Amino acid sequence: MTTSLFKSLISDAFTIYLTFSGILLSLITLLYSFINGKRSELELCAEAVKSGLKDPLMKKRQNNLILQIKRISKINRLLFILLLLSMTACAISWVTIRFIQNKYYVLSLYIIGFFTLLIAALTIKLMLNLYSQYKNDIKI
Repeated sequence: MTTSLFKSLISDAFTIYLTFSGILLSLITLLYSFINGKRSELELCAEAVKSGLKDPLMKKRQNNLILQIKRISKINRLLFILLLLSMTACAISWVTIRFIQNKYYVLSLYIIGFFTLLIAALTIKLMLNLYSQYKNDIKI
């Protein structure tokens, strides 16, 4: 294989991981704001229960909010790990393009490939978790 092909592959990896990082940042921010909204709701429920409201629906709502916050926080942690891996692969690609000699392009591609496999495995795990949660949520 030629050096220009390796450089093209590394450049493509840089573009893909930079885009993927941007998408992940958006998702993390969205879920973070969702978690904060649920926390505010939870505080309102907790205040109502503290003030002596004996409504069993309020206690159930409080438990559901806690469960939702835990689930979304777990998803956000996985997304954050994906973001770190993606940004690392992006940085390796950028450094390789800018500063590494041509003879080390293959090594860089192997490293980027390793990060790609990690990201793919975590993405599949996340998708399976989301699908499992979806199936549980739609049960009657």
